Amino acid sequence: MIGSAARPLCFRGEGNEGPLPYFDQKKAWMDKHVYDRWWNDVFLPAVRQRHRGAKCAVIMDNSSTHDVALNSEDVEIVFLHPNMTAVYHSWTLA
Repeated sequence: MIGSAARPLCFRGEGNEGPLPYFDQKKAWMDKHVYDRWWNDVFLPAVRQRHRGAKCAVIMDNSSTHDVALNSEDVEIVFLHPNMTAVYHSWTLA
């Protein structure tokens, strides 16, 4: 979850923690810094806890935020071809 507030009012106080990891970014967009933090602080720990050494793959679109050189021995990143997302969306709308 990405928002523009560093500490959103809705998550303040006891018992109001967000259900998903929250990242703040000025325009509330995914950028390279948010992607890097998500990869290292959320995704990799979850994969390592759940799969305990087994290899897995994550499928990414070709967004410019995903070109950060992140890697891991236990995760393979598979990038979709350019415009693959648009093609897939046209199939689902037909």
